[in-house]
This record gives sequence, structure tokens and C-alpha cells, in this order.
Amino acid sequence: MSEFHNKADSQGVFVISLDFELFWGLRDARTLEEYGENILGVRKAIPSLLDYFVENKIHATWAVVGFLFFDSKKDLVASLPSLRPTSTDAKLDPYGHIQDIGEGELDDPYHYGPSLINKIAESPFQEIGTHTFAHFTRWGDGRDEKILVEDLEAAKRAAARMGLELKSLVFPRNHFNESCLSACRKVGIESFRGNKDLFEWGPMKTLDVNHMINRGKRLFDTYFPFANSRTFDLKSVSESRPYNIPHTRFLKPYSRRLRFLEPLKIRKIKSDLSCAARKGSIYHIYFHPHNFGVNQKENMDMFKDIAEHFSGLREKYGMKSMNMMEVAKSAGDYANKKACTAGG
Repeated sequence: MSEFHNKADSQGVFVISLDFELFWGLRDARTLEEYGENILGVRKAIPSLLDYFVENKIHATWAVVGFLFFDSKKDLVASLPSLRPTSTDAKLDPYGHIQDIGEGELDDPYHYGPSLINKIAESPFQEIGTHTFAHFTRWGDGRDEKILVEDLEAAKRAAARMGLELKSLVFPRNHFNESCLSACRKVGIESFRGNKDLFEWGPMKTLDVNHMINRGKRLFDTYFPFANSRTFDLKSVSESRPYNIPHTRFLKPYSRRLRFLEPLKIRKIKSDLSCAARKGSIYHIYFHPHNFGVNQKENMDMFKDIAEHFSGLREKYGMKSMNMMEVAKSAGDYANKKACTAGG
């Protein structure tokens, strides 16, 4: 019997996923002048996080934008897929931005990341996943399915250059539809991070009133018990493939402006984690390395506080740390055993 099969015997699981995108994930919303310090800070934040993860046996999935795998602009351009997404808004086209980047990681640390990817890949308990190849954010209907297949195949080829196989996916801005999941099945993606947010993100529309209202609600929910913890169990994960491992909460970075609310935010996450440990359910947080690019001490102290609370739950309840691929494997085992039981 799977350890997750009987709720009384189940153990809670703490999942962490990181969207590793450097400036590719911000280029349509920020300028380098505005956000360059955060991006450069990733070069220190990732080694600090990895050291802490390894020392404390914390498992995590790093969803990497495919463009980051390349050593040079020449290799990147030579590896672009022939079928690419198009947009009437030039700001949304990541391919158009390639003309403005440097020749490689040494002269352009904002757009290349092979040295950091190697550090992650060499660290135990860490999974390299994909954040798509180009970080295109506006997938529409079924007509985009072939384009996404090409995008994901390009991401898999880029990772294979480093001997890595991509099995887990995080959609940019958590925006996807059924045709996106069909594309995942075609290229062998085993798991993705779904959206279990109380207030749906959807495509980013800066001037959309509902979007702005939901942003305000999410901000409130970060610090105050606006809603119950949105944990989930392995049974719900195992219902279809690719396995949906939805996020429970975005780990909002330290804010000097809202520093008086930081204890409330940490207390809320700890309370949610404790609830998951007691219930034997899964709690999934995500953030971006560039969120830790500034205020690095405060952000690391925040994360350590949460991780130390998890360590206590690991000792008391047997709570586990898993990356997305490990959860997907457990979901597959659960589904197989359930099918065998049903088949007699």
C-alpha cells in the first residue's frame, strides 16, 4: 500500500518550485534600469539558496527558461525553433528581444545562465524543469498547440546539451489552457504547476480592473488569514496526466515598505505548513530567484525561518520535502496501485 493511500498513514509534503528566468521573465514589464540590480543579485542568491537546500536536505524544482541554457548568442540563434509564437505587441515577443542581448554570459549576465544551471544540476535533491523555451506568456487556443510543442521540444534539446532531461513544467505567469496540456503530453512532460490560487492570475493586463482588484486581494491574503490554506492531496494530483501539482502560495519577497507586516506573512505560512503536516496533505510554495536578488539577508532569514519550522514538522509528523518530479512519481505509483486494486 502506498504511504499516501490511506489518509491516516499519509505524510505531509512540502514542495518548492522556483521560476528561473533572469530578465527574460521581466522584459515585457520592467526595464534593466528599474530591475537590473535584482537580476544581478541572482548570481549570489542562487548559490546561497543551494547551500542551504543541500545542508538541510530540501528538495526543489527549478523551472528554467530555455534561452538561459546557451553559452553564446550564436548558439542560441542557431537553436531557435522554426515555428514560433507571434504577437502584435512587440513587447510580448521574446524572439524580437534577442537582437538586443550580449554575446554570452560574461558580458551579459542578465540573459544567460549556464554556469548557474550547472550549479543547480550538480546539487543533490534539485530538479531542473522547464519554464518553456522562450517565456512567451499569451498562449491562446488550440491553434497554439503546435507552436508550444515546438517551444518545449526546443527547451528539451537545450537541456540535453547539458545532459539534462526535462520532465516538469511551470507555465510563464501560470497561464495555460487545455491545448497547452495536450502539448505537454505530446512531448513527455510528466508534471506541471497548476493554479490553485483563490484569485486567478490569467494573462497580465496592467489596466484590467479585475486583475488589479485580484492583485489587491492576493496582497491581503499574503499577510492575513483571508482564506483557508489551499493544500491538496496525492489523490487529486494522480487524476490525470500530466500531473497537476498546483501552487498553494507565492512566497512574496521581503518588502521594506511593508516590513511591519513581515511577521504576519511568516506566521501565516507556518500555520499553513502545520495544517498540511497534520492533514497529510501537500503544500507548494513558489518564487523567483530574482525575488531574492535584493534585500538578500532579509529574504534568506525569512526563508530560513520557514524552513526551520518545516524541519520541526519533519521530525514531529514525518513531513517530507519533495520536488515536483518526485511528487509526480508518487502520483504515478498511487494511480497504478489504485488501478490494480480496482482490477481485482
